[in-house]
Amino acid sequence: MDCHEIALYFVMKSRGTKELKSNSFTQGVRENMFWFPIAELDKYKAFPSFMKEYLQSEHVGIEHIVTDERI
Repeated sequence: MDCHEIALYFVMKSRGTKELKSNSFTQGVRENMFWFPIAELDKYKAFPSFMKEYLQSEHVGIEHIVTDERI
């Protein structure tokens, strides 16, 4: 399938608990949210693939990133 994605990513800190509650559904399927420690991202398949390495360094402010990654 040929498609485009617009995504917003936020670097966040937990507020003392790592329990996330969501009542989101997409086409009748429940969506789940999870905290993933940045140091353990290499254990997961994620896109865009450069994000695992990118998040290992500190960033300040807003960044606009455009990629063309085909699976």
